[in-house]
Amino acid sequence: MKKPSYEVMLKLSKEHGIPFEAWQDIRAWLGLPPTRTQLKLREQACRDSNIKS
Repeated sequence: MKKPSYEVMLKLSKEHGIPFEAWQDIRAWLGLPPTRTQLKLREQACRDSNIKS
């Protein structure tokens, strides 16, 4: 999912109250479950952090 342009983010912030920080992870902000890709990336990050510890 692409992030909207700054101008669109500004409009969404003013008209709908969507904060700029929401675009870091819009799915989480909306309360949607993570995608399969996001789950795989999180799983890999956990494995990598366990190896390095």
